[in-house]
Amino acid sequence: MSFELLILVFFALGAISFAASTLFGGGGAMLALPVASLLAPNLAAPILNLGALVARPVRLVIFWRFIDWRVVAWYAPAASMGALIAGFAFASSSQTALKVLVAIFLLVNGFELIWSNVRSRQLRSADRPANSESGQSVSSSYKGGESATGQRLPRWAFAPAGLVVSVISTLIGAVGPVLNPLYVKTDVNKEAMIATKTACSLVMGVAQIGAYAVFVKADTWVWLGLAFGVGAGVGSWVSKGWVLGMSSERFTGLVGGFMALSGLGMLWTLLV
Repeated sequence: MSFELLILVFFALGAISFAASTLFGGGGAMLALPVASLLAPNLAAPILNLGALVARPVRLVIFWRFIDWRVVAWYAPAASMGALIAGFAFASSSQTALKVLVAIFLLVNGFELIWSNVRSRQLRSADRPANSESGQSVSSSYKGGESATGQRLPRWAFAPAGLVVSVISTLIGAVGPVLNPLYVKTDVNKEAMIATKTACSLVMGVAQIGAYAVFVKADTWVWLGLAFGVGAGVGSWVSKGWVLGMSSERFTGLVGGFMALSGLGMLWTLLV
C-alpha cells in the first residue's frame, strides 16, 4: 500500500471510529486499534494517541458547556504523570498482558452496566401501575442504571484511575471506555461524560505526545496520526446530534454494550 493511500485509510478510519464513539461514550481509538495494529503494528500507539489529540478540540468545542471541571482537576495531573512515566517504557514494554487485563475489565464492567440498566427498567415497570392508579406522576430513583439520589463514588477516585489508565493507554494506544463505569457511578452521564472525558484526555494526550516525541523517532507516525486526527474531528462533528437527542438510559445501555464488545474485540486481536 502506498503512503498516500495509507493516509486516506487512516483519515477514513478516524472519521468512522470517532463518529461511532460519540454515540458510545468514547473509545474511538479502541475501535480503530485492530486496523491500526494491522497497518502499522509497531507505531499504532503513537498514531492513535496523536490522532485522538488532534480530534479532541473539536469534540471539546461541541460539548464545552457540559464539562465537569471537578473531575478534570483530579484526573488531569495524575494522567499526565502516568503518560510521562509510560513514555520511558514504551520501546521495551510487553503489551500482551496489559491488553488481556483491559479486555477482561471491559467485559466485566460492560455486562455490569447492561445489567444495571435492565434492572432499572424492571423496577420502573413494576412501579408504574401503582403510581398510575394513585394519580401520581411516575418518578424513579434510578437514572441511566444508577441511583440518581446521590453520588456513589467521590470525584477524587479519578486521580488514581487516571494514573493507571494513562500508563496503559500510552503503552498500547487505547484502553477503550474503561472509565465509563466510574463516570456513571459519580452521576457524570451522557453529554457530561463525553465532555469531561474529552477535557481530561486532551491534557493526557499532550503529555503522551511529548513522551513519544522524545523516545520514538518522528517519521511516518506523525503524518498518519494527523490524518487519523483530522478524520476523527470530522466524525465527531457529524455525530454530535446523535447524543443530544438520546435519553440517558439508552446512552448508558449503549455504553455497556460497547464496553463488552470492545473487550471481546481486544481478546480476538490477541488470539488471531
